[in-house]
Amino acid sequence: MIMPLQHAVSQSLSRRNNYFTQAAPWYIKAIVAVNAVGTFVALFLLVLAVLAVTRAARHRLPFIVLTFAALAYILGRVLEISYYVVAFDDVILTHHLLGIQMSIADVVFNGLTDISALATTFLILWNRRTSLATVQHGDRLSWIKRVVDMGILLIMLVMLLAQEGLIASAVIDHDNSKIGGTEYEQRFMTSYKLGHAYTAFFLLAVLDVAVTAILLKKKIARSMKQQTDAPVNSILFFVLPLWIFHAVYYVFRDVWRTSNISSELTIYAVAIVTAVEYNLLPALIIIALSTLGIRQTIWNTFGDQPYAGAPTYYAGPQQQIQATTYAQPGQPQQMYQASNSQPSAQPQIGTDSKGRTVLAAPEV
Repeated sequence: MIMPLQHAVSQSLSRRNNYFTQAAPWYIKAIVAVNAVGTFVALFLLVLAVLAVTRAARHRLPFIVLTFAALAYILGRVLEISYYVVAFDDVILTHHLLGIQMSIADVVFNGLTDISALATTFLILWNRRTSLATVQHGDRLSWIKRVVDMGILLIMLVMLLAQEGLIASAVIDHDNSKIGGTEYEQRFMTSYKLGHAYTAFFLLAVLDVAVTAILLKKKIARSMKQQTDAPVNSILFFVLPLWIFHAVYYVFRDVWRTSNISSELTIYAVAIVTAVEYNLLPALIIIALSTLGIRQTIWNTFGDQPYAGAPTYYAGPQQQIQATTYAQPGQPQQMYQASNSQPSAQPQIGTDSKGRTVLAAPEV
């Protein structure tokens, strides 16, 4: 029973591979090759994300979310490869099902990768803001700021799912003859508009990250006597530029889709560049964020433990030791040292019954 099934599956895969090899154009093969490399990179990203979770002892939440980003990245690559390879088949019905599958890979999983990685970035910045407030006895991050950050990401997620729902319903209803060509095109146009709105909120989220990181860096420099914080610097100088490039390409893609460009070579080139961008930029962002969890020492700029005493992040100027004298009845003047810490027991100088100077034992 098992052997015939394995033989049938092997024959089916071999037949589809032959169809792909013979019928797929060069640019499709290039896209599949890019996604194949991205799949191997994705496995490495998943290992990095899990390692970051295990090593980030007191701040695991951002890297748990980052693990979901790595998983979404893997699923997106695998589904995209499967679409291109299996689509070159002689089963017409399969093409419609794979059209929905491709939209899931392109829209949902690429979007979930971005949203999860953005959430990780926000959570790291929240962590550093809270740690700074702890050691400085300052104001903690406002709940309004948290709601705004997560609200932007939630709106992106809703638009993502709505866009996918429109695409899937348009394909299924058109195949079942429930809608005509006009309604079919209208649903796709609506999905494109949702895609434009998603891009706008994506730009807003990246701008939010930039403003939050810049203001936090200035606050740390002002409060910590020009000290810097490694996680904030990493986000500001490494992660943020990657987010900016990624967002700029989203804008370019949306503008290009609405333009009247009919050159086949241009279409093929943009398709390949899009595949490279979708594989490269999210991978670099996940790697940069994962290293923040793996490198434990970079979180020690100022303690991220709850405040339990005098802060140890900065050694202020020592107070000058003051010499104070006092007199007791029948005793010569005595001296003790006062400082900002509790004075240690000092030997006392006195006189005995014969008037001789003696050194008395300190009182404990």
